[in-house]
Amino acid sequence: MQDLESLVLDPQYDDVLKTGGEIRPIWVLLVDERPDENPRHLKNIKIYCQLFQKFDLDYLTVRTHAPG
Repeated sequence: MQDLESLVLDPQYDDVLKTGGEIRPIWVLLVDERPDENPRHLKNIKIYCQLFQKFDLDYLTVRTHAPG
C-alpha cells in the first residue's frame, strides 16, 4: 500500500495515474495470493478501504491471479 501511495505522489507517474491533476477515479488492482495483498484477509480489506477513501475513488476492485 505504501508503494501505491508513493507512486501517486511521484510526479513521474502523473500521466498514468492522474487526469487534469486529479487522481483517476477508477482503479483495478491485480495482486498475488500472498497474505500481504490478498483481499480475503481482514487487514487488507481495511487498508483497501482506507485507500479508497484517501484518494476519493469512485470504484476500486482488487483481483487475485489464479493459482498456477
